Amino acid sequence: MHLLHVLLLCFLPAVIDGDPLTPTEGSSIRVACSFSVPGRKKFLCKDECKDKDILIATEGDAAHSGRYSIFYQGGTFTVSETVVYVSITQLAKSDSGRYRCGLERAFMPDSYWPFEIRVTDAPKTSPEPMKQPEQQQRETGAAEPP
Repeated sequence: MHLLHVLLLCFLPAVIDGDPLTPTEGSSIRVACSFSVPGRKKFLCKDECKDKDILIATEGDAAHSGRYSIFYQGGTFTVSETVVYVSITQLAKSDSGRYRCGLERAFMPDSYWPFEIRVTDAPKTSPEPMKQPEQQQRETGAAEPP
């Protein structure tokens, strides 16, 4: 069984066994996809991984394009795992959906690791309540009028 290691830069709890990731708007996410066999081309896609769905791809070990980045850590078959790290920054609600990180392999079918992202609303910050003039004077150390 492949393990999905998730590091959410917005400090969300770890996600196990395909549960959707739930980062907030404006945050970033980094997902580590583990594979048992190395590959040639590395990619991140949304939905079906057709040409139009590919968000970033590289035959090198690292690439960056807009809000997407990919980093490849090749392993050795039966000795160490191969990991494809994918990152998305400045998440928006429209980024919600199903994703796949994957490897294209020579002489073997491509391998995919699916995950789902559900971007939630950013926490709303309430404005600081208005203070009465006498409260402001006490807090700033100003002398009270006689």
